[in-house]
Amino acid sequence: MDRLLWLGLILLALGTAWLAYRVWKARLIRSLRLDLSQFAPLPDQPTILYFTGAGCTQCHARQTPALEELRKDLAGQVNIVEIDALARRDLAGRFRVLTLPTTVVITDDSSVKAINHGFASTETLRAQLQQALEGNGPRDSQPDGRLASGG
Repeated sequence: MDRLLWLGLILLALGTAWLAYRVWKARLIRSLRLDLSQFAPLPDQPTILYFTGAGCTQCHARQTPALEELRKDLAGQVNIVEIDALARRDLAGRFRVLTLPTTVVITDDSSVKAINHGFASTETLRAQLQQALEGNGPRDSQPDGRLASGG
């Protein structure tokens, strides 16, 4: 009986920690705004900030290829900006970058839609971009507002 009680307490603690993390992340996302003019060569397009570093194996082996695939598929529909986290500590601190890679999906009105600490797949980023566009209304050539795929 004691084991069940301890197991229940551990599960309750884990659930509470997970919920606290989700609330913290939601508040962080709502509080962030950024002037994208220094980063975004394509106006009125969503932007992905990609925090990386020279010694980040995960960045070079997985995240960069995933972002290149996304850039190719969505040519002209998304800005992808690579940022060296050590060189731009101000931005890394603002987005609470504690691990590399970190990607930040930003809508065209400079609202943060998602922050991914660690590797984010092409599919994850595409879905987050889709949500960003749906939140602001469609602005591409497809009638249903989905991102067009260039492939």
